[in-house]
Amino acid sequence: MGIEMRDGGTVTATGPDAIRYFQLAAVKWALSLEILGMKRRGKSVRSMWAKHYGLPPRTRAEVVRERVVAEMAELLARRPS
Repeated sequence: MGIEMRDGGTVTATGPDAIRYFQLAAVKWALSLEILGMKRRGKSVRSMWAKHYGLPPRTRAEVVRERVVAEMAELLARRPS
């Protein structure tokens, strides 16, 4: 997975796995905020990602978050040593 830390704290993600990992990290954070009660306009992150994973639309946010965390772990396991 191509993740580079540069001077000044800039993080660069190169390659599809690294980009996907950062996308999932943002989704995980958004789901955590929804679990705590934060709202957003439009569809919830939970419902969009439940649909992405083929789950029923009313699936609990905790279940969707577990799927996201599992996919993140899978990406980390695939990265070369």
